[in-house]
Amino acid sequence: MNPITYRPKTWNQVVGQDRAIRLLQTLLSHGRLLPRGFIFEGSYGTGKTSTAYLTARALMCLTPGSTGCGTCASCQVIDSEGIEGQNVHDFKEIDAAQNSGVEQARLIAAPDGWGEAPPSIARRRVTVIDEAHRLSMNAWDVYLKPLEQSIDYSAYIFVTNESQSIPSTISSRCVRVRFGRVSEEDILGLLTATAARDKVPYETDALALIAHRSAGAPRVAMKYFGQVASTGRITVDFVEALVEDTLENKVLALWEAILTKNQKTMTAITQDITGTNTVAVLIEKLCTTYSQAIREPKTELDKAIRVCYHDVPATTSFFLKWMAVPALPADAALLFTFELMMASNKVWNKPTPKVETDAAEELFT
Repeated sequence: MNPITYRPKTWNQVVGQDRAIRLLQTLLSHGRLLPRGFIFEGSYGTGKTSTAYLTARALMCLTPGSTGCGTCASCQVIDSEGIEGQNVHDFKEIDAAQNSGVEQARLIAAPDGWGEAPPSIARRRVTVIDEAHRLSMNAWDVYLKPLEQSIDYSAYIFVTNESQSIPSTISSRCVRVRFGRVSEEDILGLLTATAARDKVPYETDALALIAHRSAGAPRVAMKYFGQVASTGRITVDFVEALVEDTLENKVLALWEAILTKNQKTMTAITQDITGTNTVAVLIEKLCTTYSQAIREPKTELDKAIRVCYHDVPATTSFFLKWMAVPALPADAALLFTFELMMASNKVWNKPTPKVETDAAEELFT
């Protein structure tokens, strides 16, 4: 099964991105206020490109204020052939990973470029730039000029998972739409509906395991679904054999083991991670998870990390000391996790933030 076939064809098929969809539909229904530029940002596999296609269809729709009427000439040809069909003359997708230079940008966004020409059939010409963070600075300068103009017959959608790499001159002139990771419950619903539609026998626990290992990315979940479904039945055993758990999930499990002081589990997870990754990668992922928990705690585990490691500067300093070591010993990751456990032992039983800070400083300085 090819996961490409599972791209959403309608707005209500986009999983777990209600806020992004509401924002876009509101903008599209007030056509006179539409910007020329959009930035779709978020992690891989969360629906950015699929939603970009739906947004492009709506921007091209000939019915004013529509999110895609389905009856005009533009909508009909898209619905018949797909957004990239040979008769869809007013849509173009650019892969910035392979077309990052200024010359390619000029072919699209220069005054005489494809994207700035009047549309053939649709209301607007729409260009989707995937992996937009790969564009060179000179290419961004080319895209800046049309974003500053008030022409209504063309639009640009920049898709990226590294929005911090997009120049402020561009982002300040675009509507930024954030795509977050999707809950396991929503992904499980998608997998269950897909299995029922395609008449694939499955175990509910197996679908739940796929949802968990997809790390909040429906696109990844559908890829895993296709891999396992090719065996004829989706079972826990097949998922365990064919779908590797993500590094992010392993690191979360490691944090949980640290906070619950489970040395056996800590050892097993650390050895598993460092079997295929460097120690530096492990430490980087631990830092990333820690930072996310501090910035935006969403789960009980995030809250536990935030309480346990109260002193952000001291903890950051400790991590940086480790990352500065040019060649850590092979068992350094294991030692590192035990150091973290020691911190949790010291901090966990201290009730007040002041004492938590002192305990963290005692270890990290």
